Amino acid sequence: MRPLVLDELGLVSTLRRYISDFARETGAKITISGVERDEGLDGHQRIALFRLIQGALSALVAPCHDTEVEITVQPEEAQLVIRLDATSIGPNGHNRVGHFAEDSYTDDSLDLIGASLQREALPDGERLSIIVPVTRN
Repeated sequence: MRPLVLDELGLVSTLRRYISDFARETGAKITISGVERDEGLDGHQRIALFRLIQGALSALVAPCHDTEVEITVQPEEAQLVIRLDATSIGPNGHNRVGHFAEDSYTDDSLDLIGASLQREALPDGERLSIIVPVTRN
């Protein structure tokens, strides 16, 4: 199922809407910053990134545990870097993130768009970085 607003609004604006509902449901504090327009991303890249970020948030956020996630969407030369920095990920948080990172759906989605996932431990949390090549028009 594809959120139609992805093509209309772009990745960051669509994520803002999703994050608002997700944060309210889970009690997490989630912020997002980055470019509003995502030129260089194809439709299939947008949907794959949207789904990957949904999965990452589900892995990082434990309901009713004061998790904070800062998402940055940063274009760099010939690539887009999406970084999710989470603190206070709660009990079994590192295990949930590990399952997400090693899941076949995650691998297939990354392969589909030629992206990579990097995982890094933070004090009291985790950092996930999704790096996807983009073409500039």
